[in-house]
Amino acid sequence: MTRRPATAKVDDHDEPFELQVRDILNGKTDRFLLADPSAAKRYQDALLETLAQLKLWISDNAEIGDDFVVEL
Repeated sequence: MTRRPATAKVDDHDEPFELQVRDILNGKTDRFLLADPSAAKRYQDALLETLAQLKLWISDNAEIGDDFVVEL
């Protein structure tokens, strides 16, 4: 998930501001500065939605589907 803090400069690259799954799995604390409490709440909502989508994607890909034949 790419995000830009309130203190980011216009010419800053996005890489330092990426939250990656490996960071979460490694227990890295996500400390992130936003402009105001409203922006922080929107960020929290977007993060939770992204994690829910990731969980759905993982569960959808966890099982291999059944083989079937299509006649043409």
